[in-house]
Amino acid sequence: MEESTGLLSEVEEFLNDYRKDLYSLNDEAWSIFQECYRSIGIDYEHSHGFFIDIGKKIESMENFYNIKAKSEELEKARANCLLEYYQLASRNPNHNQKSDKWNSFANKVQEIINLNELAVSMLLDKASTAYEKIITCPYGKQKNKNINASLFEKKVSEFFDWLFISALGRVDLTEIETYRLRRDWVYKVRDEFDTLEKCGFPFRDILIECKNFAQPKYPSLMQVFVYTLSCQDSEISKVPLSQPNAGSIHGVVYRQDSEISKVPLSLLISRKNPDRESTIWRIRRAIFNKPMKKETRLILFLDDHDLGKMLENKQKGIDPALVLKEKIAELERSNIQHGGI
Repeated sequence: MEESTGLLSEVEEFLNDYRKDLYSLNDEAWSIFQECYRSIGIDYEHSHGFFIDIGKKIESMENFYNIKAKSEELEKARANCLLEYYQLASRNPNHNQKSDKWNSFANKVQEIINLNELAVSMLLDKASTAYEKIITCPYGKQKNKNINASLFEKKVSEFFDWLFISALGRVDLTEIETYRLRRDWVYKVRDEFDTLEKCGFPFRDILIECKNFAQPKYPSLMQVFVYTLSCQDSEISKVPLSQPNAGSIHGVVYRQDSEISKVPLSLLISRKNPDRESTIWRIRRAIFNKPMKKETRLILFLDDHDLGKMLENKQKGIDPALVLKEKIAELERSNIQHGGI
């Protein structure tokens, strides 16, 4: 657990440093903004009103989720505020001087945008580094099998930590795991990550089980299945729900107080996914189609290629959770093809 704690500290340190710089630039922007409006006779109360929209946009950028859209919204807010300011400044005889003051503010906002772009680039680099370690990790009949399995597990967790830094938060399992049930990783869904919208399925936790071999079979699936049975009454299930909206899966409506929210989305991550016509696929469909005590258990298969697609999406500004959504849709198509069996 020391390595896990170390990585969490690295992630937290990264976020703390970024937010410290963001808040500092925000304060500087507000100070310059006041000077702009003070120079054209607008008092603090009114200038603060003009700044509110931009200020909210800047504050929202402390969270990296959906960050591309947030950056675009900040640029639009800056442009709209510019029009308002120029309309007021044009009534002043020293209009050119006032324009120079505004340029100072606009440049400070650009510093914030640049800070964010740099941070996003660093996050992608860290996720890319973890992915390279994943795909180069030996597997199969290799020496140091246990060491390589641990390395694969560690790098998968690092990959998710950096790629979903503002969407998921890792759960500390040290106090709730038993010697018989030792899950690899569990993540809780953060507030901005609407799983129903982004993944097409409502959940508030993700359970990850790593297998450093190709095409996992029945025992691996049953291991994950057993883990889900113990989640409802464990500390894992007691984190607050992230989405209050209703959704529909197989015609069943799930709401905030639904039993579905107590069962995590489970990811069985291996080096190569099982064949679609394999027994493990058929059993996985049966698990999904036959809820236990109204609890639907959704287990997805992911491999090196799927993780690479997640990273590629992120690099293109696309939500990496789209891969999960596509996996869920794939399972539902398989259900239709096999008559829900």
